[in-house]
Amino acid sequence: MGGSVLSLLYLIQKLDRDRYTPVIACLGTGGCVPEFYREHGIETLLCPALSIFPHTTGGWFPLHNPRAFFQLAMTLFRFPGSIRATRRLLREIKPDLVHLNSVVLVPSAIGAAREGLPVVWHVREAVVRGHLGLRRFLIRRWLDRIPTEVVFISSEERNRTFRDCKGIYIPNFVDFKRFDRTLDGTACRQELDLAVDDQIVLFLGGLSEIKGIHPFLEAMRIERARNPRIRALIGMGISASSVSWIARLARIVLPLVGSPTTRQRVMAFLERNQMSGYVHLLPFRRDVELLIAASDLLVFPSTAPHFGRPVIEAGAMGKPVVGSRIGGVEELVEDGETGLLVQPGDAAALADALHRVLMDPNEAKRMGTCGHARAYRLYNADVNAEETIAIYDRIFQNPEASRVLDRVPVF
Repeated sequence: MGGSVLSLLYLIQKLDRDRYTPVIACLGTGGCVPEFYREHGIETLLCPALSIFPHTTGGWFPLHNPRAFFQLAMTLFRFPGSIRATRRLLREIKPDLVHLNSVVLVPSAIGAAREGLPVVWHVREAVVRGHLGLRRFLIRRWLDRIPTEVVFISSEERNRTFRDCKGIYIPNFVDFKRFDRTLDGTACRQELDLAVDDQIVLFLGGLSEIKGIHPFLEAMRIERARNPRIRALIGMGISASSVSWIARLARIVLPLVGSPTTRQRVMAFLERNQMSGYVHLLPFRRDVELLIAASDLLVFPSTAPHFGRPVIEAGAMGKPVVGSRIGGVEELVEDGETGLLVQPGDAAALADALHRVLMDPNEAKRMGTCGHARAYRLYNADVNAEETIAIYDRIFQNPEASRVLDRVPVF
């Protein structure tokens, strides 16, 4: 489950239900997310009319790409309708506060502001500059003018992109009851048919380019030649392909013009290098803590600035991390103390770092211990969630922001 989804769950679980009643509004059809929240007893609505303004390292629309240009046009076309849909939703629910769980929720931010509601806006992503910086300028302007409060999970992104904007830094957090370093990963290894002496590297980025799938696979190919015990687990490596006509057409046409999809490139690389015996693509699963427990280290070779929730989860479970020396990741990993950092995209250096950790179990254990101590100090849900909830309390101290005793935040 994605980091923003889990982070929101942990925050809501810390709410005092005698004071706050949460309602979650999911964009589009929501996929498996609505059912996930409902299983945890949270009222969850589907809002297909809501849209986003994507301009982050996780996805944006470069104008030199014809398909992206079309997607940008459609985004701008849906923008006013999404504002109106947000206003209709809020009039129906009548919340006391709106908490936006992503920086891309610009139309909903505008809609909430026009309804006169207090807005807490969580910035969980790194914003790209783009071609001229116009879209980033607009996001900065919206963040500075619309919300009552802005929360940044990354101090690096706060200082790099939003230095002059209002807002506070509250680190993301992890549930130490779930991500318990005493968990035994033996059963998980047996389930995945892994030997006791296999050395397991866990990659929780699916087949995402920005999370470094290509340099990671090349590093695995290099390291395998000198370490036959190494194995890789790739979380969300198996997922359903889009059935839209555009996606189906792209899967046919792009390889013909020498530009295959990411999935096609990954599968071709694995087949060409005969890696199926030691690189295991896993389907979606919710027991990521057991995957971490079964692994010797976590790798997060991001090629774009990115706050990696798997990094702090691995820290909570006392596992060393090998990651990229890039915004977000280097904020989470202390090089030489809780793990190792390498230049993004450098597969050879990544392979060397994996080798160094795996070949020295004592050093790996020391890094894991340091990582746990750091995670507990900085990313403890009991502390950091309370800092966010304290924002709600400050907002409701203002009588103009208060209508009923039972507060209803909409996420």
